[in-house]
Amino acid sequence: MKPRSGPRPAAEALSMAAGDDRPARATGKAAGAENRSGGWDFVRGGALAKRLAVEVGPLAAFFVSFFVYDIFVATGVFMAATALAVIFSHRAEKRLPVLPLLSLALIFLFGGLTLYWQDERFIMMRPTAINLFYGLALAVSWLIGAPLLRGILAPGLLLTEAGWQKLTARLALFLIALAALNEVVWRNFDTEVWVAFKTFATLPLNALFFACQMRLLRRHALQDGRGA
Repeated sequence: MKPRSGPRPAAEALSMAAGDDRPARATGKAAGAENRSGGWDFVRGGALAKRLAVEVGPLAAFFVSFFVYDIFVATGVFMAATALAVIFSHRAEKRLPVLPLLSLALIFLFGGLTLYWQDERFIMMRPTAINLFYGLALAVSWLIGAPLLRGILAPGLLLTEAGWQKLTARLALFLIALAALNEVVWRNFDTEVWVAFKTFATLPLNALFFACQMRLLRRHALQDGRGA
């Protein structure tokens, strides 16, 4: 049976927040059932690709600079590349990237301390601080029923309120676990191992986490106006 085409206020508001002025087509069980049958309208590849580019670019610059020069040059390059990535994010999404700006502030804080004191431990502690900050922020937003994750991923994902709540709780726990893992690595291994971990382990771990959430995403998906 063909789902009703009339937009619902919550779905339409979420679609508008994502920068799409086309009304959402279906919500709740109807949308969830269609997406479980194979639809992928709740994922917007273009928006997610832009977010991925913003994350991967500075990390790649950091990795190359470290092995060509040293950790201190790599830190300066990473700071500059992240600033450019935030500017790109702002231009691409046509809105103020609040959370990337907070990340940039922490990067400049720990990067500045690294360069000023010539102590690599500060930049190695940065992932712990950022992951813990985001993890706790997500946990608090989940507790008060206002999932912060919706404001971060809404351009790339269309989910019900319950879906955002569940995904927010899971991601909060995951980020806190990443913070703990970073502490274990940098405190027990040399700098080369930490750089390899930061470059080649963190992104795959993030990808694995979201791959494990596909069942949840399908179950709580909203379908945008492009679907049939």
